[in-house]
Amino acid sequence: MVFDPKLPRRIPLRRLAFGAIVVDAAMIAIRVSSYRELLAMPGSVPFIVKPLVVLVLYLAAVTWMASQVSGNRAVALSVGT
Repeated sequence: MVFDPKLPRRIPLRRLAFGAIVVDAAMIAIRVSSYRELLAMPGSVPFIVKPLVVLVLYLAAVTWMASQVSGNRAVALSVGT
């Protein structure tokens, strides 16, 4: 097993990914709320919901991948990101 002593000092992957997902969802919400006519257009609801579903899937994937980070998995996540 390989251990990187610098790993605990790095920004945790989970917090960084959560922050990015929250910022993306907030940007979607701000744009939709600033242009209410978008909701009246045909086909607009799936257009808005699809990116939100993808963000939820990203959130689930990040939670799963970063849930138990130790040993070789921690090194792989560190190098991969």
